[in-house]
Amino acid sequence: MADKTGAGDERTRIDRIGRALGLAAVSVAVLGVVCVLLEVFGSVSGASNSKSGIWPTVNLLPLLAFPVAVLLILAFLVINIIRLTRQNRGGTR
Repeated sequence: MADKTGAGDERTRIDRIGRALGLAAVSVAVLGVVCVLLEVFGSVSGASNSKSGIWPTVNLLPLLAFPVAVLLILAFLVINIIRLTRQNRGGTR
């Protein structure tokens, strides 16, 4: 027998992708917030102006993490809109 992808399998796959995108967006945003806090604490202690060690990465990471988190949230919204449109239409495509 040939395996067919039914409506339930399609819905489960889209839900799984949505959960992964949501988790990735939250994780990247939390990483950015942690780096901002490290940068604040480092500047108070006078260590974040250093050009060596981990500080260049800590200074650069929020500049990359927040736009990536926004893009992941937008992808999450698109996936959910597609899922709800298919659900309201009653079909898988």
